[in-house]
Amino acid sequence: MTDSTLDPAVADTPQISAKKSRFRAVFSKDRKSQFGIAVLVLFTLGAVLAPWIAPYDPNEMTLDMMGSPTWDHFLGTDDLGRDLFSRILYGTQISLFVGVSTVAISLFFGVLLGVLAGYYGGWIDMIIMRYIDLQWAFPNFIIAVYLVAVFGTGLLNVIVAISLAFLDDFARIARSMVLTLKEEQYVDAARVQGFSDLR
Repeated sequence: MTDSTLDPAVADTPQISAKKSRFRAVFSKDRKSQFGIAVLVLFTLGAVLAPWIAPYDPNEMTLDMMGSPTWDHFLGTDDLGRDLFSRILYGTQISLFVGVSTVAISLFFGVLLGVLAGYYGGWIDMIIMRYIDLQWAFPNFIIAVYLVAVFGTGLLNVIVAISLAFLDDFARIARSMVLTLKEEQYVDAARVQGFSDLR
């Protein structure tokens, strides 16, 4: 007697493969996406390999100030005689670090606030969402500039300021998802069985 029950992992394989094939088909036709990915990869490689491919120290000053592009300085020099190509490579490191860090921090705290607001509701939801509404009343850029002015300059302060300014979007999305999911029957069943809120 053969068992006709399919393994869930095997059953899901065609669906996953179909999604991958659909993604490849769309991506292969979208030239803008391909160009964007290529630029992102190029910038990432430049940032990672900056210590090895940068021809000069980014802070090294010379007498050749405001120099035009030459074989020695591919993009010329700035007003202090520093090589612009080297400074761009090392500056890309900082830009990528700030970008990834701010998204990660905004995502973590935004989702945390959204989950708390959506799951517990009541005064917790009211306080969190009034804070989010207050952020929505001002442009994110203005909030970030204001927070930098309050906390002061510096890489860490810039990361914190941008993260706080952009967490509202993640919070709203997380809250809406939790409001939908907490009404599901399996959540009620878990509550009846005595599971904690954390589980």
